[in-house]
Amino acid sequence: MPKLLCSEESKELKFFSPDELKNIKVVETHIPILEEFFSEAF
Repeated sequence: MPKLLCSEESKELKFFSPDELKNIKVVETHIPILEEFFSEAF
């Protein structure tokens, strides 16, 4: 398994459930990506 690393702009790296992602603020440009992923994943 590849090792996950934080970039310089990241302070923390963690996995989120779909429900958790609905409750956190993400960068506006990432919203369509998440919406597309979840529409295809379920």
